[in-house]
Amino acid sequence: MKDIFDLSYLAEFVDCDTLAEYIREYILEDPEMLENDMDAVRNRVDRIFNDREFIRNIENSRRDNWLNIQPETAFSIIRELLKGLGH
Repeated sequence: MKDIFDLSYLAEFVDCDTLAEYIREYILEDPEMLENDMDAVRNRVDRIFNDREFIRNIENSRRDNWLNIQPETAFSIIRELLKGLGH
């Protein structure tokens, strides 16, 4: 759960070109992954972020929320980061 808050914090500092390259190499070009483009990656993240059980787990993991922000705020930051990575 801490990863959600880590990623939302790091979104401000990440090199988007490098992140896009890693996503391409480790997700989009991996034959075992279902996602084959950035839209599919964003859709998968959206499904996860809208899952009630996932949200409940995030909300209950208060000690992992070292930023002390609402989970939806972290989700929005991550969604914006992914939106900025192109198609």
